[in-house]
Amino acid sequence: MAGVRNNSLKKAARYRDETPLRLDLPKREKLEATSRRFALKYVLGVINLSTARDFLRANRCNNVQLYPDDWKNLPIPDVSPAQQQPIVTLIEQILTTRRTHSNADISALEARLNHAVALLYDTNP
Repeated sequence: MAGVRNNSLKKAARYRDETPLRLDLPKREKLEATSRRFALKYVLGVINLSTARDFLRANRCNNVQLYPDDWKNLPIPDVSPAQQQPIVTLIEQILTTRRTHSNADISALEARLNHAVALLYDTNP
């Protein structure tokens, strides 16, 4: 949340007006600006797909647990809001279907979602 000071972030980021413990830390405001470029449901769509699972299996710290730092290295295609929208729409369809019918078969929607995200990875440099 913008404007809220979070002391737990001092190891990972710094605020513009504070003297950093480490000069290589990014500015919190820059990280906030980056996060605003992504729709939350777009990120949800990307992290729940086979592409993310495969990446995490190959790059996680150990085979027993999954740590937050493992997720930090997951490449999320940085695309325009217009390119994110089909992913957001599919996620909304999946969530609506699950809310309405918890046992509904959503495999076709998941396949469309996997395909849409895979295309973003293929076209993203």
